[in-house]
Amino acid sequence: MISLKIRYYDLVSQLSNDQALTYKYINEAFGKSINEIKVFPEFLSLYFDTLLKSPDSNLKENITVVKNCIYFFKLFKDKDTFEVIYRQQLSRRLLQQKSDISEEQELILLLQEDVGASYTSKLRGMLRDLHLSKAFIQKNKKMLPSNQLELNILTQMFWPLQKSDMNKQVNIPDSLISLKSDFEKCYTMVHSGRLLEWMYHLSTIEIAYQFRDSYHELSMQMYCGIIFLLFKDHQSLTFDEIVELTNLPVQEVRRNLISMSIAPKTRILRKSPPGKTVSNEDVFSINQEFSAPQRKVKVLMVLMNSNNGRPLTPNENSRTSIDKKLLDSRLSVVNATITRIMKQERKLHHSQLQERVSASVNLFEVNTSMFKTSLEYLINNEYIQRDFDNTTLYHYLP
Repeated sequence: MISLKIRYYDLVSQLSNDQALTYKYINEAFGKSINEIKVFPEFLSLYFDTLLKSPDSNLKENITVVKNCIYFFKLFKDKDTFEVIYRQQLSRRLLQQKSDISEEQELILLLQEDVGASYTSKLRGMLRDLHLSKAFIQKNKKMLPSNQLELNILTQMFWPLQKSDMNKQVNIPDSLISLKSDFEKCYTMVHSGRLLEWMYHLSTIEIAYQFRDSYHELSMQMYCGIIFLLFKDHQSLTFDEIVELTNLPVQEVRRNLISMSIAPKTRILRKSPPGKTVSNEDVFSINQEFSAPQRKVKVLMVLMNSNNGRPLTPNENSRTSIDKKLLDSRLSVVNATITRIMKQERKLHHSQLQERVSASVNLFEVNTSMFKTSLEYLINNEYIQRDFDNTTLYHYLP
């Protein structure tokens, strides 16, 4: 599509008359085509993700292609879809240190030129959090615990982080409790009144372990590490004992044990009896026979469907999360838009109100189903009410 766009623009540039009108028709045609491709925001964000994570990434060398991508982005109606997907991918790149911060800033500025500062406020906030975290640790490194702990202090409203009740109930090892306590003391001395919430389910841990014939540095998610560290004091444990010692939900323990005892490349635990499923009667111990070609081993987690225990692919899991966030976010925007218009006009007919809302919302297309859902919510919560004699007329309730 980029090649086609360049070709048409080159042809128009050779015209002597009506260039502006021709450009307008070309943009309208591309806009219609782009909006029929519902996966366009996902593909565009994935292109930027691949570009920024590339070891040879150089945004300046690819600036022409990037600007052409942003041209198509401007024509797409559902810009909020792109923002949600891009923010998730940006969070992974930043927290996993997979990209260059300066290039991330440069791309966000290019987007901001076309859609405004409010659209990129959360993206800029994420970069600012990392800068402030680094500055805090550098300034207070003498007061902080040893370099065993690497962390980022994130503002919840900027980052697409899902909370988990497991963070409050999980039993973490004494060594980690000590590191956590030391950091909290340092942080509250500098920022009194601020509340820290630890996101263990988004954290990773590295554990060095000497197996019988090989030494490895194991990188895994925090809950996985908490289970593995139990075997520092126990030769073997049953499934039910692991649940009791960690205080994690049964399904979460099962997911972690599948990753450590059944996944072919990361069987760091031995399961008895052997099998492809984990039951409550199974017994686990460290697999001293484990070995791998590399010194560093990353234990990848299995994604489970909460309804039937079926493993999910990462894309399937991510898509479900994105769709829910988008629906909630869009309904909030439509609710606020209807309320603002009705407060100003005091009363409007159904068709007039729907037309005004559609014209006011420019980040996505407001369909009839979404509009009706929002109306019912506002009526039920007494923000507006239907006219008693004419049900197509709505009144604002002050």
